[in-house]
Amino acid sequence: MSLEIALDLPPGWKASPDVLRMTVPSSQNVVGRFHFVHTRDWDPAKPRVAIAADVVENGAYRGQIAEGVVDVQFGT
Repeated sequence: MSLEIALDLPPGWKASPDVLRMTVPSSQNVVGRFHFVHTRDWDPAKPRVAIAADVVENGAYRGQIAEGVVDVQFGT
């Protein structure tokens, strides 16, 4: 199966890649990675944010079927 995954990020955040494309062999697991950068004015008092993933499977949009909670780490 072919998958295309795009993160639904808070305003101003950037992800790389914009869209993760991968092929998943039958009965197999795969791992994909995104790198993202938050805006400079992100509030350190709110270090957790939910990020959803828009998923396209074999060319058909499946919606936001995955979500993860991200802990944002701020430099000192």
